[in-house]
Amino acid sequence: HRWQQALLLASSLAPQHLEPDIITHNAAISACAQAGRWQEALALLAQAECSRLLPTMTTYTSMIAGCRHEGSWILALHLLAELSSRKLEATMDAYGAAILACETGRWWQQALYMLEAAELKSLLPNAFAFNAAINTLGKSAIWEQALRL
Repeated sequence: HRWQQALLLASSLAPQHLEPDIITHNAAISACAQAGRWQEALALLAQAECSRLLPTMTTYTSMIAGCRHEGSWILALHLLAELSSRKLEATMDAYGAAILACETGRWWQQALYMLEAAELKSLLPNAFAFNAAINTLGKSAIWEQALRL
């Protein structure tokens, strides 16, 4: 399991008097998120903040992407909303990851809202975001809306 190896590697730095930086945390967060271990990813985010490390867009995009595994679309939307308070500008990848998290919960209205919100911020939806939105609509049996995208 990659996520377990990433956690082990990150925790092995302290005894060697090495301080993990945000890149180290991002790698471990990404490994946990990809494995659907968002609780561990959240713990790593809290640990980074306790070490006075500032989360980056990579941190948040990885966290948001990890929410799709457990159907944690509410957490994904919360993390996306938190970006502005962190003075971070959401990227299309972050929106796409949040839209994908909505697919699991069949929350198609929110997926369309996020696609629209990204466009209002002058972000051009990419194939990933469109596919995520179409899949969300398809799983929700809203084919007419999917065809309009």
